[in-house]
Amino acid sequence: MNTYQIIKNESLLREFIDRILPDTEPDECFYIGLLARDKWIRGSGAKISSQIQLKRFTSTKDRLVEKITPRISIKNPG
Repeated sequence: MNTYQIIKNESLLREFIDRILPDTEPDECFYIGLLARDKWIRGSGAKISSQIQLKRFTSTKDRLVEKITPRISIKNPG
């Protein structure tokens, strides 16, 4: 299984979240789907279509960074 760091500049991610995304109300959350395009994972050996969903989750604004920044693991077909 290969592990990839998908966020290269965490400070830019934090700035985007703080400046662009609206604050959530107590009964609201964001739905996040992280996708990878074929051109970025072509050398991984994984057999995929033009894009693959790496991770999906819900989060409040204050927890987005901690949920996005962990490394993503992709299992190579064997």
